[in-house]
Amino acid sequence: MVSLKEYRIFTLMAVFIVSVFLPGIAVAQDGTGVIYGTVTGPAGGVITNCEVNVEGTNIVGQTGLNGSYRLAPVPVGEHTLVFSYLGLQTANAEVTVTAGEAVSQDMTLVYGGEIEVRGSPLLVGQAKALNRQKNAINIKNIVAADQIGRFPDKNAAEATQRIPGVSLNRDMGEGRYIIIRGTEARLNSTTVNGERIPSPEAGVRNVALDTIPADLLQSIEVSKALRPDMDGDSIGGTVDLVTRRAPEETRVSVSLGTGYSALMEETAPNGSFTFGGRVGDEKKWGLLLTGSASDTKRGADNIEPEYDDGYLDTLEFRDYTTERERYGVTADIDYRASQRSNYYLRGLWTNYVDTELRRRKTMVVADDELERDIKDRTQESLINSISFGGENTIGESMVLDYRLMYNKSSEETINQLTSGFVQEDIEYLTNVSPDHINPDNIQAIPLNESAALLEFDEIEDQTKIGHEEDIVGAINFTKGFYKNAGYSGLWKFGAKARFKNKVQDYNVWDLESEDDFNMLSVIDNWNSETPFFNGNYGDQIIPFFDPAAMRALVESGVLESERNLEEDLADYDITEDTLAAYVLGEFILGANTSLMGGVRVESTKDEYIAYEWLDGEDSVSPVTGDKSYTEWLPQFHLVYKTGEDSQLRAAVTRSMARPNFEDMAPWIYVNDEDFEIVKGNPDLDVTTAWNLDLMWEKYLQPVGIFSAGVFYKDLTDYIYIFQVDEVIDGEDYEVEQPRNGDKATLAGFELAFQNQFTNWNGFWGGIGLYGNYTYVDSEAEYPDRESTSLPGQSKNIGNLALVYEKYGVTTRLSYNYNGKKLLEVGGDIDEDIWVDDHAQLDFLFRVQVAKRWAIIFEAINITDEPYTAYEGTADRIRQQEFYSWWATLGVRFDL
Repeated sequence: MVSLKEYRIFTLMAVFIVSVFLPGIAVAQDGTGVIYGTVTGPAGGVITNCEVNVEGTNIVGQTGLNGSYRLAPVPVGEHTLVFSYLGLQTANAEVTVTAGEAVSQDMTLVYGGEIEVRGSPLLVGQAKALNRQKNAINIKNIVAADQIGRFPDKNAAEATQRIPGVSLNRDMGEGRYIIIRGTEARLNSTTVNGERIPSPEAGVRNVALDTIPADLLQSIEVSKALRPDMDGDSIGGTVDLVTRRAPEETRVSVSLGTGYSALMEETAPNGSFTFGGRVGDEKKWGLLLTGSASDTKRGADNIEPEYDDGYLDTLEFRDYTTERERYGVTADIDYRASQRSNYYLRGLWTNYVDTELRRRKTMVVADDELERDIKDRTQESLINSISFGGENTIGESMVLDYRLMYNKSSEETINQLTSGFVQEDIEYLTNVSPDHINPDNIQAIPLNESAALLEFDEIEDQTKIGHEEDIVGAINFTKGFYKNAGYSGLWKFGAKARFKNKVQDYNVWDLESEDDFNMLSVIDNWNSETPFFNGNYGDQIIPFFDPAAMRALVESGVLESERNLEEDLADYDITEDTLAAYVLGEFILGANTSLMGGVRVESTKDEYIAYEWLDGEDSVSPVTGDKSYTEWLPQFHLVYKTGEDSQLRAAVTRSMARPNFEDMAPWIYVNDEDFEIVKGNPDLDVTTAWNLDLMWEKYLQPVGIFSAGVFYKDLTDYIYIFQVDEVIDGEDYEVEQPRNGDKATLAGFELAFQNQFTNWNGFWGGIGLYGNYTYVDSEAEYPDRESTSLPGQSKNIGNLALVYEKYGVTTRLSYNYNGKKLLEVGGDIDEDIWVDDHAQLDFLFRVQVAKRWAIIFEAINITDEPYTAYEGTADRIRQQEFYSWWATLGVRFDL
């Protein structure tokens, strides 16, 4: 009997052995040959994603990351090669192909006509992105590093929000999770260099992209329709973060700056560097090292009311002080052994340290109580990824590529302290009733609060440690073919194995004191840096106690401690093994039509250990479970050229989204005192969807695009939190559990435009426009209530940016809008929780003060846009949070 460990080792060894020894096999075809070469640009650097076509046939290819191309098989005889690249002049070259031989043909493209791209990093970046987007068989949007740097976006999530159809979930004013075309974060995936990265966070699969600095990226690619050779676990789309590659020429770039937060009145230093190039004989070795570091101090003013039958039940005031440190390093080494073989080794390391001090005043109107508590915690998240891979050409037209990867993410919170003081018999003056509420002035004024009467309650000491680890091996074979001038293409097939382990460990202790003491004895002279909520609530946020005094009290050892068993229910150990295989065919039919069709199959086996606890018992009990399932995912893509620079795309695909780890773990919590049961659901099915997409694209000179498209998704087994009353041993219990819903549908359209009007005269030739708009509508069916939209879906999503770049000056005033979206599904429409719309205005100004030096100024959230959530109707505020604006000023050096 082969053990699971031996099976994993065998699978990875098989991938490695085939990768090493198969390139020695040669295959030849009679009557055909090979054309290969490298394409460079006007400045001497290589050109990626340049289309290379054999005129009079439908044999077409494009240059890769090193600027090289390979066309095979090509019929013998004389041919004309056509090199096409948006933003540069089309060029031709004559070649003669001999049977069984390979002929080299390099090309240098130049500027021409009215096209004026030289000296404009913005246009160069747009050209890279749009050429790659244009030549892709599937529907995708791409943003290059030069474009990322033209928006004041500091992390990967905020850089992605500029792409059509993408919106964000935010935390403390910063973008964190990606929502694509109205599908919540769980229904999308994040990859780095094409491989899905594990999430540092407990319970979920989606990655918080605020942990990854935007400076580390070469491009961001959002695929909205999956190919068979991509992981199939994404319904909305896949965000691929492509790290930087070694350039052809030596590059040195350094940025240093500082920031300022208006709410906290604090500075925020930041910096980044890039160093790399090609070395050795014939520049076969490429080396690149990129680093980024930032330290931001921000804050938030927050109120959170809750209601009961229209009256105010609870009102919370929260003051947040945060410090977020981000560090990141990427390394890339590649070796071009020959024109037929190349290899790479890549690494990514990010470290995100989030220190938070939250002061909270909770007015429990319903129970005549008041509590003041402070949460003091530091949370550290790490993402590590290392990958080795290569590509070998076998014979004329077969290509083998392979990769081995090790990815690990972790998150630790050590000794988080939440300390609280409570006062009872509070008299409140409120202004909320079923018939009256002023959302700008929700009050619960305590008439007899006193620091001397606020008695110490307890301190909760929490330590949370978790990690997710992946070992991945993949192999692909691509075989080109040529039948005649109107029919050619390729076959591709491959396999992949992923072995995942996710572990979470919580330890919580409740600390109490034998001796009574009040808040007055540990009072602090703290006050918020700026008036809380612009002074709307006077000085009600103060006074507070000293958090350092509470930590010293814990460290003194005088408090009595008791283990909180309920929190152990968050512990689990999950192993997930996935084996996948696919086959696809890509066919070029005539001069205008390309078709891809194929199927992917993914087989998954989950094994898990979780815990259950019955109220009143002194320990938790382990619960084990397992589940296996297989999904077949057919996918079809069509591209039809409607003109020289325009094309129509269509796609029909099936994709899936696995349940979150916390939802599928078999844990259970039974509270007999409150008659509540909360549990996971190991019987959850994956959410699947059929996706239909139609997109028309028109590429504009010098470097621009106009596109319009529609999309439709039909989801099955959508997962939501289900609440039901059950009779157990004669008692009525409220049971809460994630379950699969019935059907959900989502449909919409998107429009996008971007271009620089460099053909305008004089000053006006620096003007550019960037804009997109997406409309999304959805309907999800839930038991025992009327249908509503999918959580996370906004009806209206848009971006608009006015750009100027000329005379060494770059400015960009950008506006981002996300319409309201459903946050939580309630028992009926009046209990639904919504996040209000978000409209943010940002500004960037850059001036080139010398050949290699630039000064950059950025202002973010200029209009102080808040985060607002409400229950049922917009006047029933459930949460409102203000962050004010922040800005950065820095210098950049490029060699």
